[in-house]
Amino acid sequence: MGSSGNSPTVSTKEFQNGLAPDGSYTGTSDTYISQNAPASNFGGNVDLQADGDDPSSTGNDLATLIRWDLSAIPAEATVQSASITVSVINPSGEQYQFYQLLRAWDEAQANWNQAANGNNWESPGATGGSDRGSSLLTSVSAPATGVYALSLNAEGIAAIQRWVDGSSPNNGIVLVNSATTDGVDLDSSEAVSTIGRPKLSVTYSLPGGGVDTVLSFQDSVFPDGTYDGTRDVSLVEFPPPLPMSVAKAMFSSTAMTRRGVEMISPH
Repeated sequence: MGSSGNSPTVSTKEFQNGLAPDGSYTGTSDTYISQNAPASNFGGNVDLQADGDDPSSTGNDLATLIRWDLSAIPAEATVQSASITVSVINPSGEQYQFYQLLRAWDEAQANWNQAANGNNWESPGATGGSDRGSSLLTSVSAPATGVYALSLNAEGIAAIQRWVDGSSPNNGIVLVNSATTDGVDLDSSEAVSTIGRPKLSVTYSLPGGGVDTVLSFQDSVFPDGTYDGTRDVSLVEFPPPLPMSVAKAMFSSTAMTRRGVEMISPH
């Protein structure tokens, strides 16, 4: 249904590799960086890790980097709320925090020392003031495996607003806690199960007079090539039943004709 008058149009979009906004979405980038393996890249791994003591008793950190392409949200949108959904595959009794990343990084090149080839972190581990923001966006405490939906606070919503309207670059987020000794592992965007991949949900409004998104549905085409939700059947129209009086008259006439034939038929 389209908007009317000057009422804003409110929509929610989800971003998750292989699922949303549709099955063709591949806009999630993620990896983790390891102080113990400072030159190694883990962008192709099926898991993401964060820890403040890996290997145990070393005090070395692990940090997770995640970014979603949000270009499907119009630049004039006003972000109302947002949440991150993660699937925890190795639980932790400790809390981990999400912060905004300020430096551009490459999923296939980022490691403890560099954000990308030729672009080092200000401080190793993306800990410098030009590497990440200091404001908490949300946190996760996951004492058991499973899916966790994490609502972003006002700082998190403001960060997404800046990414959407282009007032600051979208470099995603970092999950860290250097004071912990019990690490947490999550499904990455490369996880075999698509439902467990990191998801960002954004609810936003458009100025009055905006038009709602129109969704088309067609087997094997829309919303994507996997859709098979169309159900159809052919109906055949039969003539209406005869009135009872006409039906009785036809039956009587047929019966009399048959008797007449029998009477004149030779034996």
